[in-house]
Amino acid sequence: MWLYGKWIKAGDYGFSGACSPGGIQHSQWHNHTFSVGIFRWVLTKDGKGLKHGPVIKRVKGLSANPEKVYAEARRMIRLMKKGAVS
Repeated sequence: MWLYGKWIKAGDYGFSGACSPGGIQHSQWHNHTFSVGIFRWVLTKDGKGLKHGPVIKRVKGLSANPEKVYAEARRMIRLMKKGAVS
């Protein structure tokens, strides 16, 4: 499935955070920290699409430096793909 500008298939890793700076809930809460959840994409019930699976790991950091949190999430995903982190 073409999503977020790249091909994604069931089993691929991803991350998201509704409370991340600029995210859906961030303007309501004004938190000093936030987290993103790392998950695997899973097939929808009808098998025709993809959805977020349950969060496997969470990466937390300062709202003032969100790119550091995103970089750590990407690093964790690389390690998880290699089997170095469960």
